[in-house]
Amino acid sequence: MAIKPIGHYPKEWKPKVRKLHKYFVTEYEFEAEGYEILLTALFALNRLLEAQEILAREGLTYEINGQIRKHPANEIEKVARSQFMAAFKMLGISKVEEIKNNPGRPAKPN
Repeated sequence: MAIKPIGHYPKEWKPKVRKLHKYFVTEYEFEAEGYEILLTALFALNRLLEAQEILAREGLTYEINGQIRKHPANEIEKVARSQFMAAFKMLGISKVEEIKNNPGRPAKPN
């Protein structure tokens, strides 16, 4: 049985994430489990965007004791992207199969 998803979202979500939430709750019907997966994806997307903002502001690396280190937000971005993509794949929203079957440039016309 499909549920009516909640129309509100956490206030800390970025505008892009809020817009996606609104789109999905108006265009799709979700079972309770599917809606939880959608929320997981959107939380991951929000975390991804936060990490990107930090990296844009502070840079990809930092120096400590004369050694260059990778900024910790790089790992946060990587994990959040993976979680986002996995959740959308679970929902069947991703075009992953299309990409796998058609890698690279489009075929040349005959």
